[in-house]
Amino acid sequence: MRRRRTSPIPLHRADDSGTTQNLNAYLKGAARKPWPYPADKKWQAQGGQSASGSDAISQTVTQTDGAIGYFELSFAVQRRIGTVRIATGAAEPVAYHYAPLPASVATEVRKVVGTLS
Repeated sequence: MRRRRTSPIPLHRADDSGTTQNLNAYLKGAARKPWPYPADKKWQAQGGQSASGSDAISQTVTQTDGAIGYFELSFAVQRRIGTVRIATGAAEPVAYHYAPLPASVATEVRKVVGTLS
């Protein structure tokens, strides 16, 4: 059986985001060719499709054949989206490690966030 070839559909954040800033910083340091964009919160490369927020990007990835995007890891875990291993200069690329917070820690964080003004 012959596999159908699907062209990749890149997705990026339409809104300013720390996730975008982290990706831009990584690409600036890791790309084989110089990454021409600053480690900024706004995606500046041309092409692809955009959506606001990790929720919208991860949802589009699950609904679009060939889509590839970046978003907070918790969305990949929640929606069971495959992730990539990242080349960091170590002997092997690094896979994600997700360890949810214990309920007591999450409760304390929620209390602190709820009392900030």
